[in-house]
Amino acid sequence: MKFNLENSDRYTVIGYQPGEITVLLGMTTETEDERPRPQKQTLRTSFILTPNQLITDWPVSSIEALGSHHLDTILALAPELVLIGSGATHRFPDVSLLAPLLQAQIGYEIMDSHAACRTYNLLRGEGRRVVAGILI
Repeated sequence: MKFNLENSDRYTVIGYQPGEITVLLGMTTETEDERPRPQKQTLRTSFILTPNQLITDWPVSSIEALGSHHLDTILALAPELVLIGSGATHRFPDVSLLAPLLQAQIGYEIMDSHAACRTYNLLRGEGRRVVAGILI
């Protein structure tokens, strides 16, 4: 059994509906009553999520608009596994686009964004170095 001492509440997807995804960024303590309160962000544009950070300036509007240069940000994060959420429906990008991941020997999965969010949470909870590129 592997124990993970990280705060398991950080950088997890806590809400999904068509057109928006809510990510829990962590918990803060209010000085008045010392009760932890969630810090969350609702996203309506594509983003990259890792167990350590949220990158909101990922300029990809659709799976057809995804180019290999968009993977540069993901590759720079040195993931063990990459999840690409293709939006509301499961669609595959051109296979040549994924060549940088194959060359770097990084595993990847393409799925609809809802499934990618669920899978990200599961892998993150296992302590994996997962990076999710989520298209909205």
